[in-house]
Amino acid sequence: MRSMKESSPFSSPQQHSKMRVTITGMLQGILCLLYELLIYIDVYTDKLSPTTDIDNILFTVIHSRRK
Repeated sequence: MRSMKESSPFSSPQQHSKMRVTITGMLQGILCLLYELLIYIDVYTDKLSPTTDIDNILFTVIHSRRK
């Protein structure tokens, strides 16, 4: 039984680390896509609505600090 465990392709610490990094990367990608989809839906449902509220307009403020 022990030799079977040692011959497993996932027995080395490097393989565990690679598997963990791969799964974490996949989960991060899925969460990022879901977040971008929610932003896309939020932005374009506001643009498609028949009424526009001035309070919902987004402004970008650029602040530069001179020394």
